[in-house]
Amino acid sequence: MGIVYDEKVAKETKCHGYVDPKTGEKYLWSPGIIGMLSDEQEEIYCKAGITTKPEVPKRIQEFKEAVKVCKKKIEGLPKDKRLITWLGCMGVELKKRGIEV
Repeated sequence: MGIVYDEKVAKETKCHGYVDPKTGEKYLWSPGIIGMLSDEQEEIYCKAGITTKPEVPKRIQEFKEAVKVCKKKIEGLPKDKRLITWLGCMGVELKKRGIEV
């Protein structure tokens, strides 16, 4: 579920997204919302439509690969050390894959 920070923008703009053809999993986001949308949020905020750019599937796959690597790096760490380690790892792994965040 995404965090709505500008409801007007979220409702008035098109959502962006991708459906994984292998799993059927949806990845939807919208200007005005931080994070991926839930099914309920899709109903509310994607009335203007959903656009998909051709580079999105590759970017999502590369992001998922980075997540797998970084999950391994935080296994066994105390909870208070996980976030900083996770963020540092994701920064490195995404940069390796040419993704800027």
